[in-house]
Amino acid sequence: MLSCEELLELPSLKGIKVVAGKAGLKKEAAWIQFIDSAETLRIAQPGELLLFASLHDDMTEEKLTSLVEAAASNGVVGLIVILRQKAHLSPMIRRCADALNFPVFEFFSNAHPGELLKMISRYILMKELKKNSSGEILENMLFNANCDYPSLVQQAAYYEYDLTQAHCVCVIHAIPVDPVAEGEKTTAWNPGVFEGVVNDVLSLYFHRSMSLVRENNIILLLPELTYRYRDTVDNGIILQEVIERCKQHMPAFDFVIGAGLRFSMMEKIVNSFKQAQLTLKFADFIQGKNKVYNYQDLGVFKLLFKLDEETLLEYYQETLGEIDEYDKTHGTDLIDTLQVYFRENGNSIRTAKKMFVHKNTLLYRLKKVEDITGKNVDRMQDRLSLLIGLIIGRQMSE
Repeated sequence: MLSCEELLELPSLKGIKVVAGKAGLKKEAAWIQFIDSAETLRIAQPGELLLFASLHDDMTEEKLTSLVEAAASNGVVGLIVILRQKAHLSPMIRRCADALNFPVFEFFSNAHPGELLKMISRYILMKELKKNSSGEILENMLFNANCDYPSLVQQAAYYEYDLTQAHCVCVIHAIPVDPVAEGEKTTAWNPGVFEGVVNDVLSLYFHRSMSLVRENNIILLLPELTYRYRDTVDNGIILQEVIERCKQHMPAFDFVIGAGLRFSMMEKIVNSFKQAQLTLKFADFIQGKNKVYNYQDLGVFKLLFKLDEETLLEYYQETLGEIDEYDKTHGTDLIDTLQVYFRENGNSIRTAKKMFVHKNTLLYRLKKVEDITGKNVDRMQDRLSLLIGLIIGRQMSE
């Protein structure tokens, strides 16, 4: 894919100028076609970019305006007009393109259109090859236990990805605002838009970054230092911008990012990935949304994620096992009540509102928890014990 904006940076199109439809510069083209008249427009497909050079003298202002209108209505993403003389497209054509948010470029060149077509096509192919190859490299490093890391680092260097500096793994998770039935996808879900928005933001700060889409997640391998600014821009600020842009373009979803620890050797990439995943589990437990969470900030909760399953299960049974059994037997919601109560920092009024129950009902449930566990939900030590049990329960359920 090639965004219309990228045309302004291509060496083969030095001097190209966007003269109309600037609001559509973020549109991406899957391919480019050459046309020499309005009649040949029929070969263009939606999502393509057009390179236009009239070989006829009868291409009037009105005909070219009609060409712009037809191209935009057919889903073409933009138009490059090759001019042989120092003339400019008329105000009529520009107004039409502006109204349609349809990017139109002027390019003065005596080169054969076929040569320009070949150079732009080659750029699109190489960009797609880099993207696919980087995704394969990242997937190999994360999910192939027997991968050859030095070899993959060399492969990445071929595609201009420098994996010798410090990096960290981040996972962006999309959450539907309105829950859908299990196994179903919300109709608003569009992984292409998700990936495109994320890459648009990252391209502002990084010369290269690797990403991999997995269902409603994007896994990122981010360099510790940015390339496009003289001073380092904190990754946390960049990631928060990613969330804000994703939320803007996909309002039917909330977004949360888990960031693992930085590492200098690619052999440690899996550790950082697991840390990012565990951080997302913590964010899920506290119902954190539209925010960046760092593994290094989890404090004591990091210890829980390092314990073996048998130890975690034993602790859960000691703290919440009886309540869990009571809920299953009597159809109650004591564990959910306790979780919301802690999430609201022990505020009974907010907890009751969140659970849509009367305050007296909430107090009855909390008293029941205390009777069953022998712990006081307002005593710091007991509260910490129960909170850890809740986190373990959520961890074991996934």
